[in-house]
Amino acid sequence: AMKTLDGPQSGARGDVVASRNHYGQHHRKRGRPKKKCTSDRLWSDAAMRAVAEAWDNLTDEQYQAWAVAGPRVRSRKVLGKSSRLDARGFFSKINLPRAHVGQTLLTWPPAGADFGSNPVKAFTIAHDSRGVVLHLTLARAPADEIVVYASPPCNRGKRRNWDYRLLGLLSSPVKGVNDISVLYMKKYGLPSEGKRVFIRTRQEINGWRGEPWEASAVVPPREGGSGSRRGRQANGAKQGV
Repeated sequence: AMKTLDGPQSGARGDVVASRNHYGQHHRKRGRPKKKCTSDRLWSDAAMRAVAEAWDNLTDEQYQAWAVAGPRVRSRKVLGKSSRLDARGFFSKINLPRAHVGQTLLTWPPAGADFGSNPVKAFTIAHDSRGVVLHLTLARAPADEIVVYASPPCNRGKRRNWDYRLLGLLSSPVKGVNDISVLYMKKYGLPSEGKRVFIRTRQEINGWRGEPWEASAVVPPREGGSGSRRGRQANGAKQGV
């Protein structure tokens, strides 16, 4: 990759791709990666097919409702710019997140959602009789669903993360401590002592998604299988909302 002083750019021209990361704008040679049929890829492809099929089966009245509602919603910003969505863009924006977590797709455009602040306030990793446990603490019960994303186990020195992958919905989220150990270990297995785990959560109501909450915590050493829980717990510092 070669850093460039040009203004914000995105996309490709021939074999040159304009991209941007935390170091700034840069150009790189277009890669030709072979598509890997991982379980995540297969699940994502299935979600996109389900949304496409649902779109093709809308009635004329439903299509018109999405066509009217779409231009009232703006796309996600890219290079600081966004645009108004068309009917299919709005339908996909609402239904793709639902398809990814196995929820029923919406055939009529939903009303907007008022989320308030994200109720998740802490992420901790500790040991108990089962082994490593990962907990999210909520300041209040959420209005609807909470979607959880996480990184693979990282080196302890890592301070920022861009690799978040979907774990699923927080089951029966309640005020206080919520266990996400099964969700995480189903995806990545048991994180080793000293490894850092990054977590991102979003509230979701009818396909609308709230602002993300992010934190990280380090897997603490097990103190000979005994000792107080307080001494074994590593608290995750909130990185941003």
